[in-house]
Amino acid sequence: MAKTMVITDFDGVVCDSIYECMVSSYNAYGQFHLPNYTRIRRLEDLEPEKQQQFRALRPLIRGGEDYVLIFWVIDQQIPIANQQEFDGLRERYQDRLRQYKQQFYVERDFLLQHDPDQWLRLNPLFDGIEAALKTNDAYRRLHILTTKRQTDVLEILRFYGIDMPPEQITYTKAADKVSHLLRILQEHDADVQASAFIEDQIEFLIESQPHQIQTYLVGWSYITDTQRTLAQQYGIPIIDVAKFTALVQGMQP
Repeated sequence: MAKTMVITDFDGVVCDSIYECMVSSYNAYGQFHLPNYTRIRRLEDLEPEKQQQFRALRPLIRGGEDYVLIFWVIDQQIPIANQQEFDGLRERYQDRLRQYKQQFYVERDFLLQHDPDQWLRLNPLFDGIEAALKTNDAYRRLHILTTKRQTDVLEILRFYGIDMPPEQITYTKAADKVSHLLRILQEHDADVQASAFIEDQIEFLIESQPHQIQTYLVGWSYITDTQRTLAQQYGIPIIDVAKFTALVQGMQP
């Protein structure tokens, strides 16, 4: 008998990683574009205005390299109105993005190795998510599909006492996310129409809709008014933590 699955993103759904991403990407950006910059470890060392601008652009990211690109956009005062404009910028700077990605992970690893407690503090779970995953060991019936490295996801979850099996965490590049989603469903012989896909990025949900999986956009994260409008247009429910909890708790193994 086919089973139901709930497949969820990590950053922006489970983990509020924007704090650590700001710190790591600023340090990566500084290596390329800020002569004589000083590496930071605390969010307080970053100007509030830059933090606000970073938050405004966060919903547009596709992968870790984009966090570094955001600081380029901020410093160059490049107007970005929507996802299409941001993706166009990504296309224009493909070569640079490869370097950005490498340095982003260098800086993330530096912080993790030299100040692991601070790294973990900068990666809190969203309010209510820890309880949702722990109650009745619901995390054991969840699959995470993320552009974050599996080792980083495991480290954060274990810090919060959630010992999720590594095989339930799948790393993917943004461009391959929906194809990986379908592969996971197939490998687990899941009932696609009865399964759920939870995201904070509307584009992945829209792309997955033709495959008839139930799609949900989270309402507690970084979503914009534009994304809310698109969700309404495509009939994608915007859920709160209570609904997320119900979905996770209601899965049939």
